[in-house]
Amino acid sequence: MKRNKIFRFLRAPYTLVEMLVVMAIVATILGIGLPAFEKMVKGQGLDAAIRQVGGKLGVARAYAISSNRYVAVFFPQTDAGFPSGFPYFQYRIGYVTKAVAGTYSFSSWAEGEDWQQLPTGVAINSVTNPISVSSVKIDDIASGTATVANSLIFSPYGSLQNTTVPVLSFQEAKIDGTTVTQMNTSNIASITMNLFTGRPAYSYEQN
Repeated sequence: MKRNKIFRFLRAPYTLVEMLVVMAIVATILGIGLPAFEKMVKGQGLDAAIRQVGGKLGVARAYAISSNRYVAVFFPQTDAGFPSGFPYFQYRIGYVTKAVAGTYSFSSWAEGEDWQQLPTGVAINSVTNPISVSSVKIDDIASGTATVANSLIFSPYGSLQNTTVPVLSFQEAKIDGTTVTQMNTSNIASITMNLFTGRPAYSYEQN
C-alpha cells in the first residue's frame, strides 16, 4: 500500500498554477532572447553581403591583371534604363575602355560573370567616389544601353582608377515596386577600398 501511494505521488499531474509559472518563465526568456537573435541574424545578412561583394571585387582585380585590361564592377542605383526592382540589389563585372580624356565606356561583360544579387533583405545603400561608365549593354535585362554612374574600375596593374577612396555602404532594406525602403538605419556594413592595392577592408556600425 505504501509503495502504491509513493507511485501515485510521483505520477501526480502538474497543477494549473505550476503550468502558468512555467509559461511565464518561458515567455520571459523568449522576450529577452528574441531581439538578440534577430539582431544576430540580420547582422549575418550584412556580413554575407559585404563578403560576397568583396570576393567579386577580388575577382575583378584578378581579371584586370591577367587580361591587361580595365575591369569595372557596376553597381546600378538611380541609373535610367534598368527595370524596377533591379538597382540597389544587383552588380556585375565587365571590361571597359579608357578614353584619352580619362572617361570610360563599356566594352564587354566578363565571360561567365552574370548579374549577382545580394542576400535577401540587404541593399547597396551608397557608393562614394565612383566612376561613371557610358554605353553599358543591358539588353539581357532591359533594352539598349545605360550609363552606370556607380562603378569601381581596376587598372591592368590591380590598382583602382577612382581618384579618391571609394566606399560601398550596405544596409537592411526591402523593395516595393520601384521604392527601396531602408529597414534599419543603425545597422550598416561598409567596404572601403585601398586605391593602390585594390583590396577591400570591412567595417560595421551597429547602434
